[in-house]
Amino acid sequence: MKTIFLNHFPTKHFTRITHRAPMFLICFICIQASTVWAIQQMVTGAKAMALAGAVTASPPDLMAVHFNPAGLSQAREGLVYQQGLTAVSFNRHHRFSPDPSFDILNVSHAEDDPVANRSSAHGKSYLYYPIYGDTHGTSVAMPLPLGVSYRQSNSKWVMASGSYMPFAWGTCYDKNDPSQYQAYAYYQQHLVYASPGIAYQWSDTFSLGVSMGMGQTALGQSSIVRFPNEIMARSKSLPIPGDAGPFDGLANLQMNLRDDMAFSFNVGALWKPFSVLQLGCVYRSPVITRPKGTFHVQYTDELLMLTRWYRENPGYANSLNAPGLGDIDQPTETGSAYLEKYQWPDSIQMGLQYQALPHFRMMLDLQWTRWSSQKDYRLVFEKSDSQLICLLHSLGQTSVEGQTVVYEKSARDTLSYHFGMEWQIKESLLLRGGLSYQPQAAKDSHMSLLSIPDVTVISTGIEWRWPNRWVIEQSLGYFVSKDKTIKNNSSQQLNLTDLNNVFFSPYAGQHVSTKVSGFVFSMNVRIPLSQMKYWP
Repeated sequence: MKTIFLNHFPTKHFTRITHRAPMFLICFICIQASTVWAIQQMVTGAKAMALAGAVTASPPDLMAVHFNPAGLSQAREGLVYQQGLTAVSFNRHHRFSPDPSFDILNVSHAEDDPVANRSSAHGKSYLYYPIYGDTHGTSVAMPLPLGVSYRQSNSKWVMASGSYMPFAWGTCYDKNDPSQYQAYAYYQQHLVYASPGIAYQWSDTFSLGVSMGMGQTALGQSSIVRFPNEIMARSKSLPIPGDAGPFDGLANLQMNLRDDMAFSFNVGALWKPFSVLQLGCVYRSPVITRPKGTFHVQYTDELLMLTRWYRENPGYANSLNAPGLGDIDQPTETGSAYLEKYQWPDSIQMGLQYQALPHFRMMLDLQWTRWSSQKDYRLVFEKSDSQLICLLHSLGQTSVEGQTVVYEKSARDTLSYHFGMEWQIKESLLLRGGLSYQPQAAKDSHMSLLSIPDVTVISTGIEWRWPNRWVIEQSLGYFVSKDKTIKNNSSQQLNLTDLNNVFFSPYAGQHVSTKVSGFVFSMNVRIPLSQMKYWP
């Protein structure tokens, strides 16, 4: 795997990566810069966004392969192509406040931390580009979702396949941002590049459908590694060149992993028991992957001075109680690593559509997501003599088992609520609106700077039906979370003061507040290819 690394420490710049949209339908795909991908099911089409995800009983044409495959039975006859565009404007903000009661050996205090009383800058989007080789960087809007559906005349069978991104999340920060000690750049995403699906219209009131997803999971993270623990605090009292302290960065770590063959399936049903009521239900399977890739570590001069002194002064070195620290003698390290199992959660979504008036419909959905299915992630370093693993062992980190780093997840299942409305102004124009609430999946005891607090989504949209049977949909959504505060020593993935677990808690001694907000723009165009004339 080819990987792009950030070659300076701390990071100097992030390379902005731009690309051209497909020439087909270029007039509809106006690429705009976005500032971060976030939150579940945002790159899944304009209708779903406009109705805030309340579409299980009113599946959105091609994207029924995701929201409810039975809804493909409502597709028009012939071959229909859909092209989409999704852009997200995102703002993620963190604030760090020192806990005056925290100190390490009464030598280093929370107020001495360079992040104390600071706020993060606005994050920029960061994304892996699956169609541009093994590249990643600040992102722009994506031409997704897209795909085709086909139905023979008077047939009860419908086939379709689409490409979309049900999970997408990533951001990067500027040089020396206080967020750098957990991640100054990261992305985690799942792209379904093909989703062959089929639906059967059992009767006028009942349909069944199934789809299979073939996708790619990509994960990447870059961070400045530091350990606010007793060993680093004790080193400040010794005659060590460089004077590395507990709040100083010791290494620049980049890691990029992916799995190109990840499979899943969706099964759905659609039932209309009454003329004014339609019910829908879908089960989405988990996506179990085994991402593999490379890591690169660049150690600081201060750490290398400490390890050199450790080798040259064994008498003094014993007072640090860090056996193996002297084995770190190379300024950089590159190797391969993999996650034993990385799992996107399964979910069940149920919904109803009620025809309140002849031209007015209301939708209500409930979605249960099993985030608790993954208890931990186990990252295995394939190098038997990895200096990074040696460093973690030297500093007494309990999260390391042999060559494996164990990251506890301890997420909880969530129940999200989605409400939508659709008003048909005239035959060619529909107005839509929606509201949803998506609760926090991470427990407070495992919150990090990458976790998303409770989020409320407010959305609106329109649908235009043209005389040539083209359909254009547009939507705009606003999402915002409450200001979430994680008190010092309350999260083992952020600020736990257990000094044997600081690899995942680089902000020990700090109260951390975080907030998410942003906008989502989505646009689709549906074209009946079987009815188009390609010559006069």
